[in-house]
Amino acid sequence: MARILVVDDQEEVAELVQAVLTDAGHAAEAVYSGQAALDRLKWTVYDLVVCDVRMPEVDGRAVSRAIAQLMPPRPVVLFMTGYGDSPIESAFLQTTAAVVLAKPLGIDELLARVHGVLLELR
Repeated sequence: MARILVVDDQEEVAELVQAVLTDAGHAAEAVYSGQAALDRLKWTVYDLVVCDVRMPEVDGRAVSRAIAQLMPPRPVVLFMTGYGDSPIESAFLQTTAAVVLAKPLGIDELLARVHGVLLELR
């Protein structure tokens, strides 16, 4: 079981991902903004953050930068995006070693990617 933070400004997406991960046996929490994620990360240690890239105000890039500044153990970031073909997001995603999931998400792919990332942590 892993402790996972799900971050997406679309509440229905965040709640769906949280439910899928909870059903798979993980302790998953959902927040609906990058700022809410930053607030949680100050007080809670997570194994994995599943984060949308494009959000208003505090986006996935800012969340990723903040995670890099945390004291270890730092969570691994898995990004979700519906805009992977955007030049700005493509450039960002190419500079990060994070796993990227394309929206709309497939449940099987989500679980496979999450489990693959978690296996690498062991």
